[in-house]
Amino acid sequence: MLGNALRGALEKRENVHILSGTEVTGYEVAEGGIVRAVETNNEEVTRLDCDVVVLCNGPSAPYHLYKHLNTILPSIKNLSKI
Repeated sequence: MLGNALRGALEKRENVHILSGTEVTGYEVAEGGIVRAVETNNEEVTRLDCDVVVLCNGPSAPYHLYKHLNTILPSIKNLSKI
């Protein structure tokens, strides 16, 4: 969970959406593997167009990426090559 101060600062920024308790159910991926939209289980926000996606789901991030995007996170030793 984001700290209250950090959450407050982020929410003041233009085009930042924080949806706590919302599950990402899918992605709209453009040519080249670029994520263009996020689909959610939130009844009020079922789809968000995006330029950047930040996953904050902790230890389940690798599973989530593989399940929805058929990709894996690079290992720590390979981060310098990205």
